[in-house]
This record gives sequence, C-alpha cells and structure tokens, in this order.
Amino acid sequence: MTIKQSVYSAAALAFLPRGTPDEVVRAYTKAFDAVRNRPDFKQIAKQQVGDCEVFVGEGAKRATKEGTTVSPEAKAYVTNWLSVRCSLIGVVVGVIPGLGGSVVGWIAYGHAVQTTKDKSNFGKG
Repeated sequence: MTIKQSVYSAAALAFLPRGTPDEVVRAYTKAFDAVRNRPDFKQIAKQQVGDCEVFVGEGAKRATKEGTTVSPEAKAYVTNWLSVRCSLIGVVVGVIPGLGGSVVGWIAYGHAVQTTKDKSNFGKG
C-alpha cells in the first residue's frame, strides 16, 4: 500500500459524535453494512482506493487506537528534542554581548510556544 492510498483511506473514515442516538447509529450501521455486503463492493473499492482493508466495529476501534496512539518513547524524544533546541537557542543568543539571561529565556520560551501543538499548558506558571 502506498502512502497516498493509506492517507486517502484514513480520510475515508466515518465517525459519529459521542452521544449520537442509538437509532441514528443503527441507521448508519445498516447503511454501511448494505454497501459493504454488495457483491461488487470489493471490486468497486479496489478501483476507487486500491487494496485497502475495511475495518468496522471492534476492528475499526482497534485500528483507530493503534493509529492514534503515540508511544512513551516517541513522546520522550519530542520532549527532549524541544529541550535541546531551546538550550541551543539559549547558547547561541547568550553569547551575544549586551543581552541578558532574561532575553534568552523569552526567546527560548517563544520558540517553545510556537512549535508546540497544545499551547494550553503555557502561561500558567
């Protein structure tokens, strides 16, 4: 499977919001089952998106969890890399004559804020 196909396949997922009424979930499930149970479904799907597995129910939940879970090692790497980058910024800016440590701190802090996805933890002391 190519990257393009896996990205397209991931974009073709269908989710219902939490709290969706049971009758709506049943209607969606029935409609998707009707499409998947067509005799020509695999042929049409292969023409449209290539060789991709179809996940539903528990299989879809498992695939979603595996695809959206970040390992502790990966989280540690990203955290450590941010610390190293901010430290390097501090060293480079710190050797400039006339700039105090507070300037370096603000520049490193600004870089950390700009490069993180979740900015909610910043500015809380």
